[in-house]
Amino acid sequence: MCIQYVFFTFWENARMQVVSPSLYENCSLKDTVETLKDSNMTVTDAALINLVIKYFFAYVYPETVDQTAKLHDIEQLFGQVLYFFRHTNDPVAVAGSDADARLWHFMTNHAYGLSMLGDVAATVEIVKDIINRSIDPAAFDYCYTGLDLGTGTGILLLAQYIQALRNDFRSVRNIGRDINPYSVSRAADLATSL
Repeated sequence: MCIQYVFFTFWENARMQVVSPSLYENCSLKDTVETLKDSNMTVTDAALINLVIKYFFAYVYPETVDQTAKLHDIEQLFGQVLYFFRHTNDPVAVAGSDADARLWHFMTNHAYGLSMLGDVAATVEIVKDIINRSIDPAAFDYCYTGLDLGTGTGILLLAQYIQALRNDFRSVRNIGRDINPYSVSRAADLATSL
């Protein structure tokens, strides 16, 4: 009977601190995007950290895009993903409830994207560079076209979208390509929601 609860019970008693609570902004991913796309707002590291960790959470739970996720829930998910990567080949680790099995299956299909997105520091640096880059929209007739090959979770497409709006482009078109059909589907759903 104790095998059934291996996956979640391990993380119920441990806390993984992803970000200092003092940096966490208590708003939805959609609100965070709205703030960042305003060119009058300064792009802070705290705002970018919030963007990445909230996107990570919404990538797994897309219904939360316009909800305020609790920092505890985000940290628990990061812990579960870390546990997954440490026990990928362990059939006992997946034993448990249907919710455990669904999450494990999701992580199996999205492992590469989650590993990239879960590297918060590296993702923040890349997103920061994209969002803060100035482009003269007049040079492109105010039409922005972004391309991301190997788009994975779609976080860089979101960064391109924010970049285009911060640079006052009137028409924005972002194209993402990936060979993982699961990632393509999830990234498309998130892009539509945002």
